[in-house]
Amino acid sequence: MITQMEKLLAKKIQEAEPSIDIQGKDLKVLQVATQDLKNYLKFISQTDKSPASTDNPYLKDPSTNVEAEEMEAFLTVWTSMWLNKWKQRFNLIIGQPKQTQCYKPTQPTVDVEPLWFRIASREEMIELVANVLIKNSEIAGTRIIAENILKTQLTKKTDLDINDREQLFTFLNSALIRARAITETKGPLVSIKVDKNYYCLANN
Repeated sequence: MITQMEKLLAKKIQEAEPSIDIQGKDLKVLQVATQDLKNYLKFISQTDKSPASTDNPYLKDPSTNVEAEEMEAFLTVWTSMWLNKWKQRFNLIIGQPKQTQCYKPTQPTVDVEPLWFRIASREEMIELVANVLIKNSEIAGTRIIAENILKTQLTKKTDLDINDREQLFTFLNSALIRARAITETKGPLVSIKVDKNYYCLANN
């Protein structure tokens, strides 16, 4: 079910970037933004020291918990920050990508897929790495980047014993260190295909 906040997020993205076909060819943009918003709100809720942080109204359908004006003001600011980071970190591919255009991680990840899916705590690891990214203002593509960091680090530890807690901790720590290092870099980290009309407006 689409929440009121997700509807408003789609509206805010459309207003900021009118050429994005948010419900059509560029639906992926909205999907990534929605996931990033949820990750951001969860991070804020976890780091907020106030007693009310465990009941963050933004994490629910805010239609009955948050004033409409407050929700819209928050999303206006957040969407602006997200789009700025999106343009920095995502390489937009127009039409059918050539082989040289495709995003390639610095290390191959395909060979570690079987091992990756055997790690029972992989979702928790993704969240922890994503939190490091968010803490350092990387709010766009948090799950995509976090998962890639973990898989890339896994290529350096293909003999990882997934039943050894100490080895898993060392592996996770290496990914957290890598996440912090990435936040200090500039330029695209991910490539994504978008509609040609959006590319034309983005360049104007």
